[in-house]
Amino acid sequence: MLYVYSRAIIVPNDVLHVDSLLRLIDRLNVLQKSYYEMYSGNGRRKLSIHKLKRGKTLVVEGPARIVIEDGELALIGAPIRQGEDIIVKKSRHIAVDAVTDSTLRISLGAGANVDLLNTSTIPLEWKKFAEDLKNHTLPFRSLFFGDVDTGKTTFVTYLGNLFCQWGIKTGILSTDLGQGFPGLISLYQVLSPIIDMTELPLTDAFFVGSTTPNCYEHRVMVGTEKLLEKAKLLKIEALFIDTTGWVYGYKARELKKSLIQLIQPEIVVTVERERELEHLIRPFLNLKKIYRMPASPKVRYRDRTDRKFLRESMLAKKFLETDSNTITFHFKEIGFVNSFLNTGEIVSEALGERISGIIGYFPRYIELCQDVLLIVEDLEKPLSDNVIGKLQEEFPRLTIRIIDTKTIENVLVGILDAHDTFLGYGIISNVDYNKQLICIYTPVTKEKIASIQFGSLKVTQSGQEICWIHPWSF
Repeated sequence: MLYVYSRAIIVPNDVLHVDSLLRLIDRLNVLQKSYYEMYSGNGRRKLSIHKLKRGKTLVVEGPARIVIEDGELALIGAPIRQGEDIIVKKSRHIAVDAVTDSTLRISLGAGANVDLLNTSTIPLEWKKFAEDLKNHTLPFRSLFFGDVDTGKTTFVTYLGNLFCQWGIKTGILSTDLGQGFPGLISLYQVLSPIIDMTELPLTDAFFVGSTTPNCYEHRVMVGTEKLLEKAKLLKIEALFIDTTGWVYGYKARELKKSLIQLIQPEIVVTVERERELEHLIRPFLNLKKIYRMPASPKVRYRDRTDRKFLRESMLAKKFLETDSNTITFHFKEIGFVNSFLNTGEIVSEALGERISGIIGYFPRYIELCQDVLLIVEDLEKPLSDNVIGKLQEEFPRLTIRIIDTKTIENVLVGILDAHDTFLGYGIISNVDYNKQLICIYTPVTKEKIASIQFGSLKVTQSGQEICWIHPWSF
């Protein structure tokens, strides 16, 4: 079994359109760059053979490739046997436990590392908890809290693997917006053991549009409730719910409290180093069954650069390993969610002249909503505070919202169908305000799209992050 593999791109015999050829070349270049960064270390690899005694653990930090020469190992509860390959991506690490005496051949890329441990990175408390939970009445929901870099997601994956192997219908619901696919609350049905949740196909998802829940708590709650209903429809028996590492401050307390009240889990699990989550769970000690679990040893700290690389890799996977194209919609053909734009009407000629008289020229686009006057202008002609003040005097009951023509370009969006179901990502490539046209780069076909949900992250078509924007910026 090869867990991560490269994909060949085949060019048909007939002549490609120039735009299609350029997109194909771009995909090849980015995939090649991503592959070398992820694995080969620019082609410089170090090959080593490791004989691992039963009960020992090998921690491998990527980029690396592991081939099991002989023996049997376990990876986060998933069995790994002779002849199987594992690719460890850059900025990730794995820990393989020797079930029997085993031999591994490991190719290390630039910056990779191997560390031998005498004990497993899966604490004994985790193993005992799993065995006890195996006898719990089905169905159940278990909610997991933990600070960043405590191994919380590893614990959830470990339990998912075990319950799947025990023949129990298992699901993982991740509300961690910065892990896995960026900006998504994700539901996974675990049909076979997994070593990396990012390699698990999405069963369903809800687009929040940010990699942090701060300022987006209400969207997290809506998305969580929606995916809980989907898990119920799928008759998931054991649902493990992962959460973000945002655990300090009153807003984090409010979110975690609200998640407990919404989900109504039978079990709450804290993954802690020194009982640092007491402030989150103490209000519920008399209401819920709470288990305090130790953090995993040998957890690798990820800095912002690592996290950014992983997010960009996941977006690149969605856009570059699928057949993405740019499609065009007239404003009237599609709904805009999380936006003032396209929720009102273009102003009449008389009102437009009245506004242009205050501004001194006719802006690129003016739209009047019930609560907002939206003006789109060129960056070369910024309005002064004095002019904005006069507009506010003229329209005292409206919020005056002024944006640049480039504000919406490169914004990451969620693509939704007529049932408000998430279909995939999109990137705004261009907006023609004169013709009221919007162009979206996406792998989703046009006929399936009913609306787009705007996020707060700008990215390139190869997944690289450009900048953040405030919610409801336009």
